[in-house]
Amino acid sequence: MTTSLKIMFFFISLFTMACFALGSVMMAQGRGWLATLFFVLAVLITGLGFVTKRRLVRPQSQ
Repeated sequence: MTTSLKIMFFFISLFTMACFALGSVMMAQGRGWLATLFFVLAVLITGLGFVTKRRLVRPQSQ
């Protein structure tokens, strides 16, 4: 995996973790619709990251 791909996946994972954290904070504050929005966004970004990784990263031949 190239360095640019590693950096891209790092930022994707960082943004995903931030969405999960914001969803938890919004749930603690009683803002259910914002919590739901952030949790759904985090799950969608996670799926997008897995799909992107599967399409961009070629399996190494052994």
